[in-house]
Amino acid sequence: MSDQLSINTKKTQLSDKHILKWRKMRAVKKIKKISQRKVTVVMGENELNGKHRFVADGFSQERECQVMLELSKIAAIEGDGYSGNISPHTSSERFEGVTLGRAALGAISKVVVWGNQPRVLLLQRSGFETVSQGYYLIDRELRQPSKVATSEVGS
Repeated sequence: MSDQLSINTKKTQLSDKHILKWRKMRAVKKIKKISQRKVTVVMGENELNGKHRFVADGFSQERECQVMLELSKIAAIEGDGYSGNISPHTSSERFEGVTLGRAALGAISKVVVWGNQPRVLLLQRSGFETVSQGYYLIDRELRQPSKVATSEVGS
């Protein structure tokens, strides 16, 4: 019995070491991706009066921004995507989100002008996740929200 326990313990230790090594490799890859994007943090927690907040520039090309703005005009739903709060932080912030499903349905039904909007949305979400993980030094996958949230401060 103790031999089996010892073997299982060794397997767990090896598994933990491999997981840690994999996470470090993934973190290095993500940091490289961030540096290639030339994303610049322009405001942090102090300027935004709250923890776990930052504003960055350089995520998207002009065309990608236009695609996402057009998509949000057509398919956005109010709320933060997690608990349905319209204004989860302050009354000065308005959250709207577009699910990938809604974007795809819009493209299929020709409501959406450009058929690549769901793809652009997915790629941008992935980029936002990469930069956020690098900024906050997160070494695990982020929770997948039901919506890709965009916020508008001061409205």
